[in-house]
Amino acid sequence: MSTARIEASHEQWRTTLSSAFNGLTPDTPSVEDQANAQGALASVNLGEVAAFQVTGDSQTLRRTGRQTRQRPTDLLKVCIQRRGLATVRQGDRDISVGPGWLAIYDIEQPYAIRLEGTNWCSDVLAFPRTALSIPDRLLRSLMSRAVPAGQGPGAVLSEFVSTTVQQRSGVASGAAEHLGRAAVDLVAAALSGPDTLANEPDPVRWQVVSFIRAHLADPGLGHESVAAAHHMSSRTLHRLFSTEQQSVAQLIRTMRLAAVHRDLTSDRLATQSITQIAARWGLRDMPHFTRIFRATYGLRPSDLRNQSSRTPSF
Repeated sequence: MSTARIEASHEQWRTTLSSAFNGLTPDTPSVEDQANAQGALASVNLGEVAAFQVTGDSQTLRRTGRQTRQRPTDLLKVCIQRRGLATVRQGDRDISVGPGWLAIYDIEQPYAIRLEGTNWCSDVLAFPRTALSIPDRLLRSLMSRAVPAGQGPGAVLSEFVSTTVQQRSGVASGAAEHLGRAAVDLVAAALSGPDTLANEPDPVRWQVVSFIRAHLADPGLGHESVAAAHHMSSRTLHRLFSTEQQSVAQLIRTMRLAAVHRDLTSDRLATQSITQIAARWGLRDMPHFTRIFRATYGLRPSDLRNQSSRTPSF
């Protein structure tokens, strides 16, 4: 786990943002007498999740197409606005995020954020896409609009991120990964609130995915058991996911592999064998597990565990 609190001048601010946010930098002012962008950033790493609190003066931050090619990543980010106004632009979408609202976006694609207001403040979470396994169509829908974060799980998430960052020096390394997982669970809860799903044509799909995430360690989890738990036929469940990139069985496998990948890079679990970790997530056929893990991540589980660097780039 690492922590940081940085208050920066313009040039320091550019360097700090670029390092912390994978090439994100403030635009250079177009008028000579216009003030250069400045700000402050505090952060804490929570296993595969990173939490930030960012403040500053009015400015536009941008991750360009060139940066996305030079520094590819599979991260999703959630911006929770505490003060001021943030406008997230990605593709042809502009999403306005005021205090008490959040936006989720994909930093694999170029994006820009316009931040307005005196001493605006944003809480930010960055985490791998695989940590939040939700249906593709729902994720695309959520990326097109702001989501309420002023009450319910969204408010808990906002307070959780702010408190964790502010108390970063008191977060023990053994607790960091647990806090990271809790943060992603709160994101999932905020995104699945009634106000969010009310606009979705098929919230049942999201409920199924949430069920899978909650029962991932159950060795009996599979297409049939998921269908039974939701009082639907196997054929109905198949049709429900027919427009998604993955079937229910494929989704279960992807989520289990992601859980094993996370645990294999955990210092806290370094004394547990690969077999024990895989079995915990319902993967008990080791030759088959090793093959699908290598096909997914490009290396064997033992190679991943032996890698010396375990610090993610956010």
